Amino acid sequence: MTENKKRKCWSCKKHLSLDKFGACKTLPLGREYRCKECGAAARKKYYKKNRDIILARNKKWRDNNRNKCNEQNRRYNSKFPEKSKNSYIKYTTKFPEKRKAIEKLKNAIRAKKIKRPSVCEFCKKPNHIIHGHHEDYNKPLDVIWLCPLCHSRIHKSKQAIYSTKEG
Repeated sequence: MTENKKRKCWSCKKHLSLDKFGACKTLPLGREYRCKECGAAARKKYYKKNRDIILARNKKWRDNNRNKCNEQNRRYNSKFPEKSKNSYIKYTTKFPEKRKAIEKLKNAIRAKKIKRPSVCEFCKKPNHIIHGHHEDYNKPLDVIWLCPLCHSRIHKSKQAIYSTKEG
């Protein structure tokens, strides 16, 4: 019955069948006022205009909901193990020197040649998860011990430095 009904898009002013409009339970006819095409264009325009605000809001949410993000990642990886495995293989083949340095560090920790501290060297906060950050992958046992948040901040600031050098 709804296949024969049409609606006028508020943006492009075209009369289109209801299947060209996104579903919305709260609106009359159960469909959006803009067609899918116009809605996508409007969202893209909004994102371009407000990109920095949106990225900052998303980052704040991820920082405040780290456990939810980790759980979501675990569910995704268990649902698509082949994709996870392939991305891991792709990464390790792209950066073999990183992989070797990380493995040497892990082996030294297992052999108790190096002790992993429980305090971040950067923010000085105790954390049960501490990463070893390599400044030079040719020196695999020379690391800075960081909490995950400080570690990601250092990598992001380096990416910003590298991108300004290239551009």
